[in-house]
Amino acid sequence: MKENDYYGHYNAFVKELKSRPDYTLQVYCQEKGIVWRRLYDWM
Repeated sequence: MKENDYYGHYNAFVKELKSRPDYTLQVYCQEKGIVWRRLYDWM
């Protein structure tokens, strides 16, 4: 995955938080098939 893909996933996660404040990064990544630790490390 390219670095700019992480940026897109991060923005999508933040948008989800507006409607689902209890949403976690781990759950988002699991639903999207992303290795959450890589996204977390990128952040």
